[in-house]
Amino acid sequence: NELPRKNLATLVDALGRLRRDGVPFRWLKVGAPQYGPGRTDLLRRIEQHGLTDRAAVVDYVPEADLPLVYA
Repeated sequence: NELPRKNLATLVDALGRLRRDGVPFRWLKVGAPQYGPGRTDLLRRIEQHGLTDRAAVVDYVPEADLPLVYA
């Protein structure tokens, strides 16, 4: 979830720095939104940092597909 205590804002800010420095990465956040304002802020930050091609937020991944997520 995107509760403030998870500090995803700081993570996305750091991912933005990695992008600016040319570091290759991909990030996937899996989990249904449980705190609406947090999800909204997370998506806004991803867009502000130009990470929409490297960061994705999905609500659900079927259990059978989880190994692909963790790979």
